Amino acid sequence: MILYKFFAIAFLILTPIFAFIIHRFFSLKYLGLNFADLTFPLYFIEVVAVSARFFTHSFLPYITILLSLVAIIITIQMLRKTQSFKFKRFLKLFWRISFFITSLFYLGTVILIFIVS
Repeated sequence: MILYKFFAIAFLILTPIFAFIIHRFFSLKYLGLNFADLTFPLYFIEVVAVSARFFTHSFLPYITILLSLVAIIITIQMLRKTQSFKFKRFLKLFWRISFFITSLFYLGTVILIFIVS
């Protein structure tokens, strides 16, 4: 069990480093991508995998509901502010906010692992 805790902490540190290396190696700046855009799906997968390993139920429903609420809030704010909806702007804003949410969610998951077990 200690080894899995070590892996959970290692993922917290190595995921952004891995995404940064991929970003530099493939020169993704011309596509408008930064390392946070690559890190979001990795953290999402890690939250689901680590929570399924350490807890009775996976955190997949919780993070999915949270991201759905964020999408609804962003849509309402865009429609309220500009009276129009631009999908490209929505997707970029949602993806960047989702990075922060999943990184905080994964950090919270790692903290819960050490508190609970």
